[in-house]
Amino acid sequence: MAQPQAALERENLPLFPLEAKPSGGVLIDHSAWGCLQISGESVAQEFLHNQSTQNIKAIGIGEGCYTAFVNATAQILDLTSLYATAGGYWLVTSPPRTAILYQHLARFALFTKGVSITQPAMSMLRLIGEGTDALLQRWGIPLMVTDPEHNHGNYVLADRPVLVAVGNGLGLPGYTLLMAAEHRQSVWQALLAAGATVAGGEWWEHWRIRQGRPAADQELTLDYNPLEAGLWRAIALDKGCYIGQEVLAKQVTYHRIRQKLWGIHLSCEVPVGSQVMTQQGEKLGLLTSLTALPKEWVGLAYLRSKGDPYAGMPVEVEGAPAYVMEMPFLSYPA
Repeated sequence: MAQPQAALERENLPLFPLEAKPSGGVLIDHSAWGCLQISGESVAQEFLHNQSTQNIKAIGIGEGCYTAFVNATAQILDLTSLYATAGGYWLVTSPPRTAILYQHLARFALFTKGVSITQPAMSMLRLIGEGTDALLQRWGIPLMVTDPEHNHGNYVLADRPVLVAVGNGLGLPGYTLLMAAEHRQSVWQALLAAGATVAGGEWWEHWRIRQGRPAADQELTLDYNPLEAGLWRAIALDKGCYIGQEVLAKQVTYHRIRQKLWGIHLSCEVPVGSQVMTQQGEKLGLLTSLTALPKEWVGLAYLRSKGDPYAGMPVEVEGAPAYVMEMPFLSYPA
């Protein structure tokens, strides 16, 4: 969720064109996303390692990763970005899931002495596009865009302390900026003055679908697990026990991933929730998201593994011809 389109229009800011490929520094306000801080020296690392799908013990200070949180049956609670700092860990959560994840972690923290979970008032800005390096170097922030995603450091931007991290949640060039909520306006205005172009919620939704990033309440629900959602990059099956690990490990070992998230290219608009059908009239899956291009549409859909979907496979949605696509953000076990 980004800053609402109407709010940006009230500020009389020129908005970056929806279909345009991001370049020159696209700026999005994601302060509505959640930000949890988990601290407690070494116990915080052990706690997160046991609670999430990623190998947190392999993440050093100044590094980060995607990690998912699931329940005991491996159903998705949320996909998060984790940043390891000297004072603990920051978790960036999806807007609809912050309270759920906070309650989930707080419940387990009762059994882990020394772990502290707080929700400070934070703001988050995203910079997307090849031109973002030039924007940040105005403040002496070094070129980092070629570093591993989630690598980060603490810098001063517009005289305000800011955590600057590689990546922006879309797999596109750019950065994520975290700061105390009271510093958001100063940093926002400085980036606009430096030449960043604002984009709103519609732009983010358009490009997260085109990249294939699953979203909370659309692709990330209790109906699916992280393997089905294409979040292999956020999963470590060889790190030992964690909540949901046994279910995920069995699905990989015995090839029981029942469905996978794919892209769908369509020639016309159809309702989200439509059935994806094979050309033989068999149900293959369900359309979960859709966005428009100038003369075509792209969506995301969970497709049954038994249907043997593949990139380029012809399908039908609401009687309209379509075909299956691979999406850049998604990854699966071999």
